[in-house]
Amino acid sequence: MKNPHILIVDFGSQLSKVIVRALQELGHRSALLSPKKAEAYLKENRVEAIILSGGDRSVNEKGAPTISKKVFSMGIPILGICYGHQLIAKILGGKVGQTSAGANYGPTQVSIRGRFSFFDNLPGQNKVWASHRESVTEIPLGFDLTACYSKTGTIAAIENRDKQIWGVQFHPESPETDSGKLMLQNFVQKIAGCEKDWQPRNMIEELQEELRDSTKGEPTLIALSGGVDSTTLCSLAAPVLGQSLKVVCQDGGQLRHNEPLEIRRNARVAGVRVFIQNRKAEFAALWEFQIKKKSLYSAEIKRLLFQGEYEKGLGAEAKRFGSRILAQGSLAPDFIETTGAGSHIKSHHNIGVTVPGCKSIHPFRHLFKHEVRSLAKELGLPEAVVSRQPFPGPGLFIRIIGMWPTTRHLQTVRLADHIVTEILRRRGLYDGISQLVVGLGGVLTTGVKGDEGVYNYPIIVRAVKTVDYMTAEGIELPPEARQEITSALTARGHICRVWFDETPKPPGTVEEE
Repeated sequence: MKNPHILIVDFGSQLSKVIVRALQELGHRSALLSPKKAEAYLKENRVEAIILSGGDRSVNEKGAPTISKKVFSMGIPILGICYGHQLIAKILGGKVGQTSAGANYGPTQVSIRGRFSFFDNLPGQNKVWASHRESVTEIPLGFDLTACYSKTGTIAAIENRDKQIWGVQFHPESPETDSGKLMLQNFVQKIAGCEKDWQPRNMIEELQEELRDSTKGEPTLIALSGGVDSTTLCSLAAPVLGQSLKVVCQDGGQLRHNEPLEIRRNARVAGVRVFIQNRKAEFAALWEFQIKKKSLYSAEIKRLLFQGEYEKGLGAEAKRFGSRILAQGSLAPDFIETTGAGSHIKSHHNIGVTVPGCKSIHPFRHLFKHEVRSLAKELGLPEAVVSRQPFPGPGLFIRIIGMWPTTRHLQTVRLADHIVTEILRRRGLYDGISQLVVGLGGVLTTGVKGDEGVYNYPIIVRAVKTVDYMTAEGIELPPEARQEITSALTARGHICRVWFDETPKPPGTVEEE
C-alpha cells in the first residue's frame, strides 16, 4: 500500500476534514497535515496535488501559519482555499486586506470569467459558500482573474496555469457550494491527474492480503490498547490469521477507570479474544526502584523505562504463544514525526519496539487516523470505537506529571479522570474534544479544608482540538463546566486545587509529559 498522493495542508479551518471527506467521496485518499508536518511529508513522499486549506487567522497577522515558498516551485498542482488562496497571493507578491465590500459570510454568487480548467463544465453563475473577513486585493504577477463575486466584483478566484497554481476565496468543499464537488474533481482528476485510490472495502481486502503475505501463517501477536488503531487491526487480522493470531494487553496500572472491561468489550466486537496481563507488580517495582535510588526525574526517562518494561511483557507473551510476528497499529504520522528531519520531541513507545525472535510489521504505516476511522466504520465497529479519543501507551504513568508514579498517585489521577470525563459527557462537551488530558501535577500546593490546612498535589485538566496532533488548539471549557469539575474534584479529601491548561501546541504538547 502506498501513501496518499494528495496532501492537504491544514491551516486551522473547521472545514479541513470536510475536504478529506469530499475527496473520499470522489474516490481519493489524502494526507491532512499541519504545515510543519506537511513539509516533512513532501521530503519523503511523491505528491500529485496539494490543497491549502482555509483558516481562522489573517495572513497579515504576525505569527500566522504559513508554508515555505519553495513548495510553489515544485511543479505540483496547488489549490488554495480561502486562507490558502490568500496565502498564495501574499507569498507570491500579491496583496491581501480589507475591501469596501467588507466581510463575506454564507451563501453568495460568483461569476466565472471565461473557460478555465478548474471551472470546466460549470455554468457562468454559481452559488458558493464564503467565510472571510479579508480578500485578495491585488493578484500576483503572472496570475489571471478567473472569477469574481457577482454583487461586489471582488476577487473570487485566480490561477497561474504555467506554475499550476489555483486559488479560490470560497469553500468548494462545503455542501453549500452548488458545484463544489465538480470543482474539486476538476482539480484532482483533470488538472493533477490523480487516479482514484480510496475504496474502503478494497482497502480492507488489500490490507488483509498484505497481512497474509507478511505473516505467511506464522504465529502473530497484536498488543491491543482498546483504541481505534489496534482494534481495527485486530478486526482486519482475525478472519485472515485465525488461530495463529494472539492478542494481548498489559495492565501495569496505567489504565483508566474500567478500561480493562472496555478493552475486553472492544476485543469481542473485533472478533478476537484478548489476554490481559496483570503486570502491576512489575511496573510498581520499576517506579519504586527509581524512587528509592533517588533517580533524577525525567519524563523522557519515564517513557523509555516504560518501553523497556513493555517490551519485556510482550516478549514473555510472545514466548508463551510461540509468536514469530509482532503486528502493530502504528500510523503514518508516527513514522513522519519519529523518523523525520525535525527535532526529537519525545519517544513513542510503539516505534522501535523490539521483541526477541519476533519480526515487527506495521500494516497501517501508510494510513492516517481519519482513514483508520473510516475503515473501522466499514468493518462495522461501533461508534464508541470509531470515534474513541487517543490515549498514550504509558497511560496514567505520564499523567502523573514531574514525579515517579505511586499506587496512591495512580488512584488519584484515575478517579479524577473518571470524574472529569463523566461531567463532560453529561454536558455534551466530550465529543467536541480531540483529546482530554487529566493529570496530577508534581508540585505540592497549600489548601484549606474544614478549617485545617492541607498540602496536596493539583489536578490539571486539559482539552485540545487538533487534526493531526502536530499542532493543537487549547479548548476553553465553559465556566459552568469548569466550576462543576472544580467542585466535584475538590470534594475529594486529597484534592485541594484544580488547574485548567489551555496552552496550544506549540509551544506546549498535547500531553503534559
